[in-house]
Amino acid sequence: MRAVLVALLGFTGPAWADGQVLSCSASRSCDAAGLCMDDGRDVRFDLTPLEVGGDGTGLYRIAYGPLDVEAVLDGTSTLSWSEGGTNLNTLVPTGPETMVWVARDPEEAPITARTTFLTCKRPVRWNR
Repeated sequence: MRAVLVALLGFTGPAWADGQVLSCSASRSCDAAGLCMDDGRDVRFDLTPLEVGGDGTGLYRIAYGPLDVEAVLDGTSTLSWSEGGTNLNTLVPTGPETMVWVARDPEEAPITARTTFLTCKRPVRWNR
């Protein structure tokens, strides 16, 4: 699956050195209790490599909305970051153009979480 995320985001080659834009649309969001609703919002992730290996894993800067933080793409194909405190976010590829975004705070009681199903377009500057 890492290959899917690397390919979707175009995380390889010198043309990507100044970053990529990942444009996604959310189809559904579900809370920690499993209550789901149609979503329909657009989400734009701006990703910039900071310290990245040849396989695409490593440290990135991710920006969306007002947030701009560091994220890690690990060997399990998961892009992970924190919005501060104990909040944890993960993006996991589920297909060639689909991802699941899980945002959770394991320190809150009860634990809060939101799972959002995304369909993403290829980055604006795709490596060919």
